[in-house]
Amino acid sequence: MKIPAQLYQFKSETALIIVSGAYDARLFVAKDGNITQKKFEAVSTREDYSDKEGFWRTGRAKTKKDTGAVGAWGVLEHHKEYLHEQFLHTLRNDAFDLFLKEHVTDVYLLAPHYISLAITERALHPFLRQRIKIKIDGDYHYHHPAEIVKLITFQRKELEREQTEKLREKLRAMERQRKNTAR
Repeated sequence: MKIPAQLYQFKSETALIIVSGAYDARLFVAKDGNITQKKFEAVSTREDYSDKEGFWRTGRAKTKKDTGAVGAWGVLEHHKEYLHEQFLHTLRNDAFDLFLKEHVTDVYLLAPHYISLAITERALHPFLRQRIKIKIDGDYHYHHPAEIVKLITFQRKELEREQTEKLREKLRAMERQRKNTAR
């Protein structure tokens, strides 16, 4: 898809944009004024079992009199931790493959805060972790790619404003110091 002219065009870079939810993610590559979806990762949370044969646990059952009876019970819901780890593993592999194939220079991550922490800690290869330019917290998983680029453009402008203001403050401090030493 062609990026609208008023938005950031990714002319001098090849960017990997990761837009993630809890169990699914879309991976985009943006360069030379175009953005394309390269991968879609999803871990199914739907039950595929015929007769509640999902995950089973065994252990000590607490009863009213605490007899310490040992038994087994079925867990009818999926293990969220297992599914989350499976999702992070597939995301790590596919993001690294895109890094090698597309020669990615920058990474942009849009995900809810708790998921972005897990992605940066466990799902991104160190080469990709070093290339993270912007992290945007929030659930943007179902947004149109143009809206995602609009968010990135806005965030880049905010960062540039902050850097400009820091530079101006340093220059003011240097000017004050120069005036104080000249007296």
